[in-house]
Formats: sequence, structure tokens, C-alpha cells
Amino acid sequence: MQKSSLPSQQVEQNKPFDEVDKFTVSLDLLKHIESQVSRTDTKAQFTLTVDALLIGSAAFFGKGVANSLITPEAPIEEKIIAVLSILMFVALLVSTYLALIVIMPKLSPPDVQFNIFYFSSILKLSEQEFIARYKNSDHKELENMLLSEIYALAAIVQNKYKGVRRSHYFILLALGCWAFAQGMGILLK
Repeated sequence: MQKSSLPSQQVEQNKPFDEVDKFTVSLDLLKHIESQVSRTDTKAQFTLTVDALLIGSAAFFGKGVANSLITPEAPIEEKIIAVLSILMFVALLVSTYLALIVIMPKLSPPDVQFNIFYFSSILKLSEQEFIARYKNSDHKELENMLLSEIYALAAIVQNKYKGVRRSHYFILLALGCWAFAQGMGILLK
């Protein structure tokens, strides 16, 4: 029978998992989910960079936009460009906020019993209590706590991806406003 090179897959094909194999696969799954958390944080950081660059350029090029809105003699086209510029700026601020929320950790774990994989559970104990609790845990108990952590991390990843996606929608809205305002500006000249 064929064997795989990954530690969690070094079992023969079609052979039922024993408890050690399941635990090893669970650890691999935990590592995978943790890498997804890191990936969403990286995407949010890139989004923040794009937002900062666009906000900086919008602030530089948007000088005098408010004058077009409050000046009664300004042509309607200039007022539309001003509104689009303001919408673009607001969309970028919302995108920045959403990206920041993705990166900032939420420090309230789900309401669960003690779980050795939740740092807040660990820190509720003294160092000696933690070591004793770990050493006194049986294999099945550790596996259940690990699977609970995997499930909680999967929910975190899903929320992070939603936040990044929403942030990107607002960047697209901002770019659409910018493109439309630029097009109107070119047509007015």
C-alpha cells in the first residue's frame, strides 16, 4: 500500500485511524486553520496600505472640493464631482475601519469549559495548576479540547474573511466614485 510523506498521512490507505493518527491529523488541521488566520491578517494589512495610499492621494487632490458644494454659482457637474469625491473618501474610511477590525483580536473566547488550547483558560490557572491539569488530561480529553479550538478558530477565520471582503467592497466603491468623478472632470474640460 502507498504511504504519504506528510506526518498526518503516514498511514496506509483505507486503514482506519487509530487515536494517535486522529490526534496528529487534528494538529495538522489546527496548523492549517492558524495559517488561514495569518493569511486574513496579511490581506487586511495590505488593504490598510491601499486605503492609506488612496486616502492620502484623495486628501491631496481633493482640496477645494467642499467649496464646490457650498458655492451656489458652481455648476452642477462640479457639485456632482464634489459629492463623488466625498463618497470616495467616506468609502475609504469605512474600508480602513473594516480592515482594522479584522486585524484587532477579539479577546473574548467562546463560553466553554476549561480548554488547554485557549490562552485565556490557561492564564486563569497558576503555572503549577496548568502543568498539573495538562499532565492529568487523558488523550480523549485533549483531543476534544483540540477539536473545540479548531472549531473556534474556523469561526474566527470566517469572520475575518467576511471583514476583508467587505473592506474590499468599499475600496471598489471608492475607486468607482473616483473613476466616475475623473470621467466627468475630463468631459467638462
